[in-house]
Amino acid sequence: MDALAEVNADAKEVDEAVRIGGDVAIGVEDARDEDLEEELRTLVEEVEREKADANNEQESAATKARLEEPGVQVPSEVAEVEEAKVQVGVLAS
Repeated sequence: MDALAEVNADAKEVDEAVRIGGDVAIGVEDARDEDLEEELRTLVEEVEREKADANNEQESAATKARLEEPGVQVPSEVAEVEEAKVQVGVLAS
């Protein structure tokens, strides 16, 4: 599925390049700058989300590693509350 999505994205890029080339050849000007700005905004938002997700995963892994260290004890009440929250989806990501 990923390969198909990648091929689709490539085909869209090629199509857009051909359209732009055709527009330039016949002298058509339209809102290309607005399209490019919107695409850039979308890419920036996507990268920011990916960074936030990666940071959350790193923090979760670090917390889990600290809790699994020898000698670390989590109070049973806290563990039970956290487990209950995960079961109802409060902490599930």
